[in-house]
Amino acid sequence: MRQLELEKLEGIRREKEHLLGSYLQKLEEDLTLSAINPFCIEMAKGLNQGFLEIDTVLSEKQQQQDKEDLIGFMNEMVWSRIEDEKVLLSVKDFPTLGKSAGVHLQATYMARNPFGLFEKEMLDVSPSDTLLYDQWHRKCHAYFRKYKEDKQYHDILLVNPKGDIIYSVNKQIDFGTNLLAGPFKDSHLADLFLRAQTAYENQEDQTVFMKDVQFYTGNYGIPLMLAAIPIVHEQQGYGVLIFSLDEMPLNRLMLGKETKETEEATYDAYLVGKDEMFRSSPSLFQESLEEYVHEVMDEASSVELYHQVKKYNTAVLAHKLEGVARKHLKERKQQAIQGKNYLGEEVLSVYTPLEWKGNEWGIIIERPLSVIQEKMSQLAWSIAAGVIVVVLLVAYISIFLISPLKRSLMKVKEVLHQLFIGEIPEYLPHEQTGDIGQIKDTINSLVKQQQEYIQHLHGMFSDDIGAMEKSPRLTGGLGKVLYDLKEKIHKTKEREKEQQWMIEGKDYFSTLLRRQDWNVSTLLNTFLPELLQYVGIEQGAIYMADETGLELVSCYASQRKKYLNKRFAWDESLVGRSYQEEEVICIDHLPEEYGNVLLGGRPIKYHSLLLLPLKINTQVLGVVELLSVRQVKAFEIELLQRVLEIFTAALSNLYQTERINHMLEQQQLLNEELRVREEELVQSTEEMQVTQLTLSEQRSAMEKKIMLLEKEVIALKAKHEISEL
Repeated sequence: MRQLELEKLEGIRREKEHLLGSYLQKLEEDLTLSAINPFCIEMAKGLNQGFLEIDTVLSEKQQQQDKEDLIGFMNEMVWSRIEDEKVLLSVKDFPTLGKSAGVHLQATYMARNPFGLFEKEMLDVSPSDTLLYDQWHRKCHAYFRKYKEDKQYHDILLVNPKGDIIYSVNKQIDFGTNLLAGPFKDSHLADLFLRAQTAYENQEDQTVFMKDVQFYTGNYGIPLMLAAIPIVHEQQGYGVLIFSLDEMPLNRLMLGKETKETEEATYDAYLVGKDEMFRSSPSLFQESLEEYVHEVMDEASSVELYHQVKKYNTAVLAHKLEGVARKHLKERKQQAIQGKNYLGEEVLSVYTPLEWKGNEWGIIIERPLSVIQEKMSQLAWSIAAGVIVVVLLVAYISIFLISPLKRSLMKVKEVLHQLFIGEIPEYLPHEQTGDIGQIKDTINSLVKQQQEYIQHLHGMFSDDIGAMEKSPRLTGGLGKVLYDLKEKIHKTKEREKEQQWMIEGKDYFSTLLRRQDWNVSTLLNTFLPELLQYVGIEQGAIYMADETGLELVSCYASQRKKYLNKRFAWDESLVGRSYQEEEVICIDHLPEEYGNVLLGGRPIKYHSLLLLPLKINTQVLGVVELLSVRQVKAFEIELLQRVLEIFTAALSNLYQTERINHMLEQQQLLNEELRVREEELVQSTEEMQVTQLTLSEQRSAMEKKIMLLEKEVIALKAKHEISEL
């Protein structure tokens, strides 16, 4: 029974480990996709430009008004909520010593914001809406707010390369401040920004960085986990994008109803850090805060703890754990042990270590021994009642049958005792007929059934799917329960394999598409064969939209790359329909007109057609068409959609880059042509100057000759006059 309970807890542990791993993987994927999303890149550029412009356009009168409004708001709503004296002094100085741009943002989007202190995110448009920053904020805020709500993140922030928090969805007191010199320069948010920004400046690969949960005064002391990535486009950095997460998603993963069956309602599951403190609140805290404080802490510290956990409404980072949790964290290995938990209650506990982005955690699943013993006691009483009936039957028979049968009955009793204590006895020899022979046959059937149950259980908890399939299909109540449990475990393992395949696929294609040496042509010709090979699909094509329709830009089939000159109009074929409706189209049992593919030397008819739009934000760039000889499964379609999101973002960036490069090349050609014409003009000017100089010299020479001739004429006239005299 204890082994069966351990197997149940191990199953829950594997499920929690898978759910948490998938959540962290999705977080990394969301950050990576956002950092290369053209919309987010344009917003980062625009918000940076708008923030820099504020200092140049604000009048002294407006700056003074911003300071007065902000001081009034802080005095009324904020200062009383900050307990850290050092941070409080710095926050009080911010309206007078902070950058005028940051003070203006807080005054506009916090002090003059009509919504409540924790509802500032509801303001999309500033009351003035005259600055360049306000225009960019209006364009992006509704998008980021919905993205935050859909993904269930606590906040989304953009920090420019100089450390200014130029955008925040929630608009709390860190908004507009500087992480290098402002009130929160010593926070884990500032440390994470420096790590990400330094990675960009050192020209490291664009990757996600993460900080473990810490209390963060910038959100009034709420414990937050942070993840960040630099925003880089064409080797130019535009700051760091940061997602903050509170404990709610982790609580749902550890104790969510969707993962908790009715019969498993007595387990506790929580995440812990290497500092021996909670990273998610345990079940007792979520049921009753007062009972949690009473059970966990002694009287001397319970008042302080009560006020702390009540203020922040969390057990995260509240106190260090004792008992089996400390032993788990000290040994840091996957194991199952028995001991006292943080409540001092005897439990059966399983643990697995977890590491992500340099942060060490552990998943602990516990079940009280009292619950396990109660189940074992109920089972023991049921078996005991059955044994008593059999023993009475044996006693009755031993009284009324002749003594030679006594040895057989003693053997029957011994076998029943072995069955009762859980052992597998040998079969009874079939020597008698009549009632004794029937009893032996019945007991031998029980032995056989017990062996089948054990074989069935081994098959259920084996990693070998074949072993599960070979285990016997039992009949009866318990047999049906065991068989159903085996089927459930089999489906869970299959689902885990599918999820692992999807995670590996997203990792592979994310790494592939983050390469910096792609151009549009190489990406189109390389990506499609890689995708088809990974998913196991025989033929695919990529159609890209232009001014008149959809053009085939890449096709791959039967291990050969195809170059086809094929186009579709907007409303033509299923390709055009998928593009216009922006929806996935999947059709099975295709007609003969779709043709065959040669596999293993023989033609095989195509079975499924799959059309997936290449969509980024609200824009559809094209359609991917896939043909397969088998039915494409739902989890494969899910992977295709996620990978194509990453591919579309990368392709959009490349198209934009190539358009810019083409414009630069045209500009360079024009500049070169202008330079050549300028040189020709200079050369013509120089030749004209030389000609002009030559003509000038010739003119001077002619003038000198004329002057000499005039002198000679005068001299001749003088001689002539003298001769006449």
